[in-house]
Amino acid sequence: GMSLYKYRYNRSYIDSVQVPRLSFSFIEDISEENFGSNILVIREQGIGDELLFSRIIPRLSLDFRSVKIQVLPELYNLFKNTFSSYVNIEFLSVEDGFSGLGSIDYYTLFGTLFSYYNRDSVISPVILNPLSDGLKGGLISKSDKIRVGFCLGGNPRSRNYSERSVLDSDFLEIIRGDFPGME
Repeated sequence: GMSLYKYRYNRSYIDSVQVPRLSFSFIEDISEENFGSNILVIREQGIGDELLFSRIIPRLSLDFRSVKIQVLPELYNLFKNTFSSYVNIEFLSVEDGFSGLGSIDYYTLFGTLFSYYNRDSVISPVILNPLSDGLKGGLISKSDKIRVGFCLGGNPRSRNYSERSVLDSDFLEIIRGDFPGME
C-alpha cells in the first residue's frame, strides 16, 4: 500500500515513478522535522490520483511555511479556485516547468505526502466542485446529471497488476449498494 510508495522511485519497471533532478534536496521520507519549510510538491500520477491527493492540501497549509504544488493543466483552475483561501499554497502548471521557483528548501512527490498524512487518517475529505471551479479542457460539462467515470483496469504489464486492480463486477456491486438508481 501507501507505506511502500517510495519504493517506486526511479526503478526500471513499468509502473515506477521517475523523480526529476532539481537543484534542491529531494525528500523521500517526510517527518515533522520537515514542517515549517518551503516545499515544492511534484505531481507524478494521473488526474484521479491527483484529485485524491488534493485532500491533504489544507493540512500542507498548516504544516509548511510555503507550498508550491505542480499540477496537471487540466486541474490547475480547479485547484487554484478550490484552495484560494490558503495564502501559503501556490499551484504551478506542469507546462510552467521549474524555473523561477524562489525559495525552496526541498521537494517531494504528491504521493509521498499523501502516504505520510494518510497513515494516521489525519486528513479530511475536500469537496471539489468542478462545475463552478472549472476544469480546463471541458472535462466536465454542465448537465442535470453528474457523470463520473472510473478506470478499473491497471496496466496488465505491471508487476502487481492483480493486487492493484478490481474486477468491474465487484466494483459495480459495491457502488450500486452505496448509490441506488445508478446507471
